[in-house]
Amino acid sequence: MPRRALLIRLLALVCGGIWIAGLVVPASAQTILPQLGWLRMIGIAVLVVAEAFVIIAALRVVFGADPDAQQLERQGIPPLLARLMLAEARFWRWLWSRLRGR
Repeated sequence: MPRRALLIRLLALVCGGIWIAGLVVPASAQTILPQLGWLRMIGIAVLVVAEAFVIIAALRVVFGADPDAQQLERQGIPPLLARLMLAEARFWRWLWSRLRGR
């Protein structure tokens, strides 16, 4: 696994762990968790930006001139999901062409 993907997954796990710890640990025993809340918010912001880049890259492949499932699979998307994404893109292209034709 590439280091960048590993780092993003690790960051997501840490943010999720802080959130779950806030739910599981009783309020009277939470001495450090309130101090880590700002780190969680920064982590979530980084994850949102990373997710936005991934979505933009996937949309470029799917709605590009020559969409290819292999390109999506190289980005780590499972083969079935890649084919479903391309099928959805074909549907939206068809619908858009029908709406523009009227």
